Amino acid sequence: MKQLSIPIVLIASLAGGVAARGQSAEAEWQNLQFVVGNWDARGDEQRVEPLGSYSFQPELNGKILVRRAQAIEGKGVMGGAPGYDDLLIVYYEAGAGGLQAIDFDTEGRVIHYQGKAENNKAVFDSLPSQPGPRYRLTYEFQGKKLHGSLEVAPEGSGDYTRYMSWVSTSK
Repeated sequence: MKQLSIPIVLIASLAGGVAARGQSAEAEWQNLQFVVGNWDARGDEQRVEPLGSYSFQPELNGKILVRRAQAIEGKGVMGGAPGYDDLLIVYYEAGAGGLQAIDFDTEGRVIHYQGKAENNKAVFDSLPSQPGPRYRLTYEFQGKKLHGSLEVAPEGSGDYTRYMSWVSTSK
């Protein structure tokens, strides 16, 4: 009988952990609702010209959140070259620490992020295990506008500097 009690306790513990993580997943998704929609992006206070547009839409019955971004010719929503587009997929993975994201762009980059969302703000930091520079992508809803920024840190450093920022209005 003692041999059976260990697996039963382990299964009960795992089931309890999954239920608790499910509540966290629900809270994380709720905290990301402020980004959902279609957005027109302009530069920040220093660069006010139009940069492009993007959307955040839930897909797969709300299991993932997909951002599709398109740059205006000659400009880049994320600082890219003409014709720059990207696709960001946000998902929840309890075993990996919660919100995760993967970003693909037309310049061939693939960036893995871990994120946190609360109080109308979402921050995604690229994983330190990836080679090359680190990235931090931030969205914050203020008033009726969605503010975004991309920061970059040299490989092996946590010292981020702002690469680009933008302010978006709902379409």
